[in-house]
Amino acid sequence: DTYLDGLVEKFVASARLAKEAGFDGVDMKSCHGYLLQELLSAYLREGKYGGSFENRTRLYLTCVREIKKAVSKDFIVASRLGITDMVQKPYGFGTDENNNIDLTEPKKLISEAHKLGVNMINVTLGNPYFNPHVNRPFRVGPYKPEESAETGLERFIRVEKELKETFPDITFIGSGLSYYRGQMMEEAEKMLTDGVCDLIGFGRVTLAYPAFYSDHLSGKFDAKKCCVTCSKCTELMRNHQIAGCAVFNEYYRDLYKNTVAAKKEN
Repeated sequence: DTYLDGLVEKFVASARLAKEAGFDGVDMKSCHGYLLQELLSAYLREGKYGGSFENRTRLYLTCVREIKKAVSKDFIVASRLGITDMVQKPYGFGTDENNNIDLTEPKKLISEAHKLGVNMINVTLGNPYFNPHVNRPFRVGPYKPEESAETGLERFIRVEKELKETFPDITFIGSGLSYYRGQMMEEAEKMLTDGVCDLIGFGRVTLAYPAFYSDHLSGKFDAKKCCVTCSKCTELMRNHQIAGCAVFNEYYRDLYKNTVAAKKEN
């Protein structure tokens, strides 16, 4: 607990540096097994950071409050937030004992964060170290998931739409659309039109095809350059290498062959 107490000033110091460097805000990352997300599911932890909802959300909300107080009220504190770990309670956040999604606590957390000034949330689901197909639906990967990629994408839409309807004043950023490849812009436009979210965040495709959006605007979009959702970028990261596209980028292709592939052969 003493160590966690001391982290608040480090979060604040980092936010101050971001402000001095010219950034408009920071991202309070609470997802995918990182510390703040682990505390959200610390039902069995003793001390003031475990057990009750108030305790499990204490560090997250305290950091938001202190950053706003120390930097400035107009400084953006956004959050990439894991709405559900898709791991059954008491080991995962946003689920019940049967591993069904339960948005009761996630909504309560969003409400409390919104009161403190968090007005932008990037929705993500699952834990890539445990169930990577949930937040990154893939065509080829390290294992065959029990659900289709379409099932995972529909889950994203269902959760994002419910949150947007519950909190209309918050800007929600949708995720998971790199899977659609050549149709991802059309799918993004549909989500925006249907009120599922306010903005779309693209992840993996930016590694494979950095110019995808400028090409889209200029009418030069090439679907063949899009991420093939093979998870090689993640395999690089898991092997302590810099993540990049091992399909379309020669540097990362060689890096993958010399590290990940070589390790598999041995």
